[in-house]
Amino acid sequence: MLRFRLAKPADLPRLTALWQEAFGDERAVIEEFWARCFDQIQVFCLFEEAQLCAMVCALPLSYVDEAGESYACPYFYAVATAKAWRGRGLCRSLLARAEEFLQNQGAKLCCLVPQGAELFRFYEKLGYRTAFALAERRLPAQKTAAAKAKKLHAAAYENYRQIQLYGEFIAYPDFLLQLQQAAGEAGGAGLYRLESGDTLCVAAAEKHGQTLLLKEMLPADEALASHLAALLGCREALLRSPASGEEAKPFAMAKALDAAFPLPEKAYLALAFD
Repeated sequence: MLRFRLAKPADLPRLTALWQEAFGDERAVIEEFWARCFDQIQVFCLFEEAQLCAMVCALPLSYVDEAGESYACPYFYAVATAKAWRGRGLCRSLLARAEEFLQNQGAKLCCLVPQGAELFRFYEKLGYRTAFALAERRLPAQKTAAAKAKKLHAAAYENYRQIQLYGEFIAYPDFLLQLQQAAGEAGGAGLYRLESGDTLCVAAAEKHGQTLLLKEMLPADEALASHLAALLGCREALLRSPASGEEAKPFAMAKALDAAFPLPEKAYLALAFD
């Protein structure tokens, strides 16, 4: 009989093995995630006796509405089912139980970032709706003479970030911004403050080969994005920015855990931990 429960530290070897099986990440990367995050997140599991059958992490994000009110909005991450247990509806069952658990804790909605069109369709069947969109632009790397770039730590980045944001958006706890900082710096990028003339912005950047992925840039500035790509030795920048209309690309989905709570329609979410 399947048992639903929260993961304990003793489960970490089994969680790591399932993560590797499902996503193929290196053990060191997974273990760093657990070291930084395990004590500050919730990991929901389904077990058959001692066998881990399925898992999902709930990262504690917040949704800030246009009035400035903040609501718990857990982000489901690393949703995985063991190969031997796939095709039995375990993912659906696990998410339903996790949603009920989080609703009882006071969460009004939850979100996730599907990797591909097929998963958008899958999660739509589970009651999720596309609620966050982004635009993506590829820009050739080119330095700008007057531009300046300075690396930031997570706390300083969040301060600048909050100044730039308005309307509906997703806010991140410090430990997740530290995780993003570490992910960027591991490849030779990181969190930045960029300025040129009267323009000041912040950016979360990761190097992927010859492409500098700007997972977030507030406000989006093509010249500064190109400058940072050139500064870091890349050939191009892939700039993500808030979007609406024809340039909007579905990025993340949300589900209301309280039937009376309205889903976001024009909210901003950029930092996905894929």
